[in-house]
Formats: sequence, structure tokens, C-alpha cells
Amino acid sequence: MKVVVLHPPLYPINHKFFNELGKHLELVVYSFGNQPGLHSQWKVENFIDDNMTYNLKIIKGKTNLKRFAVSYRTQLNPSFLFQIKKENPDIVVSVAFWFPSLYIAFFKSFFKCKLLILTDAIKQTETNNSVIRNTLRNFIARKTTAFIASSDLTVTYLKERFPNVDIKKSVQTIDVIEWKNSIEKLESKSKLKEALGFSKDKTVLLSVSNYIPLKNLEKLIDEVILMPNCELYLIGKGDLKDSYEAKIKDHKVSDRIRLVGRKEGVELKKYYKASDIFVFPSNRDTFGYVVIEALASGLPVICSENAGASSIIENTKNGYVLHPQEDFTNCINDTINNLEKMSLYALNSVSKYTIENKAKDFFKTLTNIN
Repeated sequence: MKVVVLHPPLYPINHKFFNELGKHLELVVYSFGNQPGLHSQWKVENFIDDNMTYNLKIIKGKTNLKRFAVSYRTQLNPSFLFQIKKENPDIVVSVAFWFPSLYIAFFKSFFKCKLLILTDAIKQTETNNSVIRNTLRNFIARKTTAFIASSDLTVTYLKERFPNVDIKKSVQTIDVIEWKNSIEKLESKSKLKEALGFSKDKTVLLSVSNYIPLKNLEKLIDEVILMPNCELYLIGKGDLKDSYEAKIKDHKVSDRIRLVGRKEGVELKKYYKASDIFVFPSNRDTFGYVVIEALASGLPVICSENAGASSIIENTKNGYVLHPQEDFTNCINDTINNLEKMSLYALNSVSKYTIENKAKDFFKTLTNIN
């Protein structure tokens, strides 16, 4: 079986997944751009080495476009279709309802292949689509052999929107084994709390996201202001930083609520390990990799029901799922009262979401497509 994947510039986790998937079939991945737009340190071309199990091809586009980051101009150029034809694939997997998906859908009979759309779209992110965008989505869906959804929320959305198309599921994940190993190598939780200046007598809440209205962090700040037993750390950056700082200062809670700049790698993991509970209050989010990062760090998660990752949260076991406009306070306090038990369950609950398992399940999905 030969599979061609059309993908935006790869993140390291995408590369790891394709390397695992390539062990099971003949795989070619076309990257539309040479780096993710906000991560100049992740050059796709640097993933290429002699140990790769798949063939990675980069469509760079114009050199003046954000250092080869994906762009509409790159997507709109149909010249890649000639390369795809030469590949003679059995299956083309295209990520999301973007222009490459539209091209393949239009020329599907010419390619004589199955078309799969891999998507993390959910109802909450699709409500404001234009008429033109919905029309193009409908056309792609009619030509699609099957959808591969990244979460239960995506499955629900696709069933409602495109009831006649076959739907499979492949939950997004991180390299949980590597993440857990990295966490274990760090100093103890108590030592990290002391090193990071955490309080010794308060429960530490953590949230990792941008400071923008969509992430609903102001509501979380308002609630923690009224929770003297808790300390909140917000890791990220964004336009609302000044307003958050002003509110924290006005309420005289700068000793309990702190804005932490963007953190990556080991420095980010230190905050995960030193914290007690993770809160993901986003008004909507197609998935939310930080939820899996938190669980793999042993943190129960208070999660918005409008996030794709909510499908891996089990109420009272590894966290709670609730509407982003509901009060999080009771769920946080219930978690505090059962913290040891829920922390252990959180850690164990993501053990099956390894890259290896995802690749095996994905391969089974591909072989079972009619």
C-alpha cells in the first residue's frame, strides 16, 4: 500500500508519527512549507536523515514568504498535482479542508485513489464559516472516501455535518513516553516548587496558553482571586498581558497569581511537574496538546467541554469536563480533596496514547477503508 500525505510544515511530533507509520507502509509526505509559521527553529528539512522510514518532500514556495512558512500562495499553486500523479498512490491523506484537499477532490477520478481528510474541526470552530467556505467543504466531503477525526468532538461534528461519509478516529497525542521520562529525570516536586518560588501551603494551578480572549483566562483569574487556598501560574504570551497584570494588581493577588512568559523544553516541564492541577478553560479549541502534556505529568485536568482533548478526560478520575462559562471552583476544590488518587489516574490514563500505538491504529484504519 502506498500512501501520500499532504501536510502543512511539520512539527517534531508529526515527524515522529510519520517515522512510526512508515514502518507499516510505503509513505510519502509532502510538506507545504519548510517550517511552522511561529516556530522558526523547527526547519522541516532538518528532519531528513538516512534513518527515516518515509519519504519527505518539501514544497517551499517563494523564498520571501516567512522563510518558507506555509502560505496561501504555496497552497494555491497546483503544480504539486503532477508530482502526486507520478507517485501513483493508493490513498491520499490531506490534512484539513484546505486548498490541496480541494484540488485532490476535484481530480480524484484522475488520480484513481482513495481520498481521506484528516481533520480536527469541531462545531465550535466552524460556526462562523462563510457560504463559500461551506460550499467548498461540501464539495470536498462528497469526494472524500472517509474522514479521520482527531477527537470525539470532531466525530460528532462530522456526523452532523456530513452524515453520508465514513468517519474514523485517530486521537492526537504527543510522545508520552519521552515526556514521562523527561519529567522523571527532573528534581523532585518539592524541590522544584521551592526553586520556582511556589507556595508551600497552597495548591498550585497551572494553565499554558496564549493571553487572548479565546483562551478564557480572565475568567480563570477572576475565580482564583476568590480562592485563597490556590496559587495560579499562567504560562504564555499575548495582547491581554497588560490587562491581566492590571487586574492582578488591583485585587492585590500578585503573590498568588503570576504571569510567566513563554516556556519551552525542560523549563516548561519544570512547571508541569511542580504544579498540582492543570486548568484548560478555552472557549473553544480544536484539540489542546497541553492537556495530554499535563496528564503525562501527573496533573488532573479541569477541561473545557469545547476542547477536543476533553474526550480523554473522565470526570472524577483524571479531571473534570465542564462548559467554559461555568464556575470551575467546585471542580477545582473536588480535585484538591482527591488530589493523590486523581494524579495517579491522570498519569496512567495517557499510557495508551503513545506514538507507536497511534501509528499502528492509523495503519489499521487505512487498511480497513472501503
